[in-house]
Amino acid sequence: MSSVKEVKEPEEWSNSGRYNPFYVIKHLKQIAHSISRKLVRGTYEPEAPFLKHIPKSNGTFRVVMSYQLPDAAVSTLIYRKLIRKNRQRFSSYSYAYRNDRNAHFAIQDLYSYLSNERRVFVAEYDFSSFFDSILHDYLFVQLDDGAFNVSEVEKHVIDAFISNRSGKGIPQGTSISLFLANVSCWSLDRQLEEIGVRFARYADDLIVWSKDFTKVCNAVNVLYDFSKDSGVQINANKSPGISIICNSVANEVVGKKKTVSFLGHNISSNSISFSYNVVDKIKRQISYLIYSNLIQPLKAVKVSTVLGEYDKAFISSVLQVRRYLYGDATELALRRYQLGHSGRLRFRGLMSYFPLVDNIEQLKELDRWMANAFVNALHKREKNFEDEGILVSKVFPYPVDFQTFIRKCEIKSVAGRKGFAKIPSFLRIRNAYKKGIENQGIESVANPKTVYYNYEL
Repeated sequence: MSSVKEVKEPEEWSNSGRYNPFYVIKHLKQIAHSISRKLVRGTYEPEAPFLKHIPKSNGTFRVVMSYQLPDAAVSTLIYRKLIRKNRQRFSSYSYAYRNDRNAHFAIQDLYSYLSNERRVFVAEYDFSSFFDSILHDYLFVQLDDGAFNVSEVEKHVIDAFISNRSGKGIPQGTSISLFLANVSCWSLDRQLEEIGVRFARYADDLIVWSKDFTKVCNAVNVLYDFSKDSGVQINANKSPGISIICNSVANEVVGKKKTVSFLGHNISSNSISFSYNVVDKIKRQISYLIYSNLIQPLKAVKVSTVLGEYDKAFISSVLQVRRYLYGDATELALRRYQLGHSGRLRFRGLMSYFPLVDNIEQLKELDRWMANAFVNALHKREKNFEDEGILVSKVFPYPVDFQTFIRKCEIKSVAGRKGFAKIPSFLRIRNAYKKGIENQGIESVANPKTVYYNYEL
């Protein structure tokens, strides 16, 4: 007897119909007319947001405010207008939440500098609860001193979104806060530029570097002044301080480092890698996709129904892992692109958020780990079939032998398509990204949603 499918809805939908896109579309004209009148009259106020508690890696929670869809639309509209009018006011080293900069520019800039210098002094400092701590008085001083172009209607909307926060903090979960986060750091960016250091700031993620140790020390003093004036505290437990990045001479100074971590990447003078936290997240996700297709269903009845010429569950697991890494690109499309038979490729999936990762050994190791994960799961699955008296020796990909597994999957035709069962590869997709960057630039391969991606994994 089949079970009744349970359709789950986001919990905020029960709070108000205006969180439900179907309700909003149905009443779109009335809602738009009402908001338009309020904006013109200067009486617009967003409804109280629904609070979501998002777990962080340190065991605490980040409170994200989920605004009703009409209020989120107003916030996005104002954000886009403000960015369009004011992007020239921001530092070229400010990379977050902009349509002319992204995180990959920052990674590329830092890597280029490290790879061309024998030694570089790097300052790594972390701010605590940046969005929750910014003093409103400080924020509005930055708006005025930075000569930002803000209309009266836009000022009213900004004030409406932050007014009920006891004089500090900007809400996470709304687009207008992305603009305000950059405004809050306008003076900080300007002072760092005047000192003459290089830096990359992605919202509250900041890294400063220079060949000149004195300049880096002066930059750190600026950070502490910013902390005092803005109300944002420096997190001493998560701030490594000043280090030297140097691979040329062993033990040149105490505290020498080979890599620096920034936005989910480990960057050295000769490669860009996934950070350890990102690698852990990748492995957990791929493990889950393999388990949910190959192991978990073994607890159900009649699993033999997925068998025929090939194990359908195995093909599903390969397709899901490939989509996680590649997006909607197929192995055939990837090969055609690399051979020059296709001019463009739609880059999506995990790697579109990390297109600059080029640590070949790390990518090969991830490929080996993934192949092992498939093999181990298939061994368990094969044994389960044998225990049930089901012969699978003539069913692809059984019998499973690690030495021949990758090649067998590569040449096997499934449903008339060769390469359909080919195990995805971090190294192959990286090579495609490398070609894309060389031919069209970083923006052509980076995911458009990079601006909203959370690199704090």
